[in-house]
Amino acid sequence: MVEGSNPYGSHWKDKVSGLAMPPNKVAIQEVDAKKLVKWILTLAPK
Repeated sequence: MVEGSNPYGSHWKDKVSGLAMPPNKVAIQEVDAKKLVKWILTLAPK
């Protein structure tokens, strides 16, 4: 997720301490993030 996360939204509400994942858009382009995800998924046992 390149946008970051909000610990008070969705299914994390009332389950986490308020630490958020900062956005990664400044560090990685979306196309590169997709390549990285595809590579990680190839590492899963079949």
